[in-house]
Amino acid sequence: MKNLRVDLNISVLCIIFLSLMGCQSSHSSICESTTNPFPQPSGQADDSQYNPNIEINKVCSFTGEVERGQIYRQKIKDDLVFCLIPNSFWVENGGWTINVGDEIGNECADNFAGIVTPPFHGYNATFVQGWQFRNETNTADSKGNATRTRYFNFIFNQSDFEAIFNSHYPDPAVDNLEIDVSKIPRSRGIFTIKELKLGNLVPNEVPWIETMKFEVKIYLSAD
Repeated sequence: MKNLRVDLNISVLCIIFLSLMGCQSSHSSICESTTNPFPQPSGQADDSQYNPNIEINKVCSFTGEVERGQIYRQKIKDDLVFCLIPNSFWVENGGWTINVGDEIGNECADNFAGIVTPPFHGYNATFVQGWQFRNETNTADSKGNATRTRYFNFIFNQSDFEAIFNSHYPDPAVDNLEIDVSKIPRSRGIFTIKELKLGNLVPNEVPWIETMKFEVKIYLSAD
């Protein structure tokens, strides 16, 4: 009986901790050999210019589930973490931002994915919002399931993030060196929504995502 109480107390503490942190625990990732499924970047202003420019021979896959307002973190390898960060662009905690960072202990504050995933103004594939799955009046599902699969790019470290950021938003007070950002190593991930439950399905209001199950594939070079 005493052991049962201890086990229950530990379970309760874990639940309280996760609730306070608002962070969903992650599943283990599985890495296996693969070939590059993406065309080589052309360097031209077309869909391929932001494709991976590294040698790809490994893919790491994992599945997860989040509830509204939760943060999700999954370590891919040392210094590379996948995150889902709740966002509130149209309604509070209406969905998530797909994010890649370099530390498991923070909220992926600098997004290594968003900075190299076009378009760079407005919404792109890294934004997962409830309204994207409903029609304009929030009276029916949107047509098609194209937005259930998201292709996003990412870079690998903070210094490269700062170099690209400075190229987009140069500071006149800083003597920035000319850097060819197209040469900065980058790769790609695929985020696929497997199950989705929407909330606030009220006509002419903004829906949100209550729960979401998903699969992620991250393409990498061999270590």
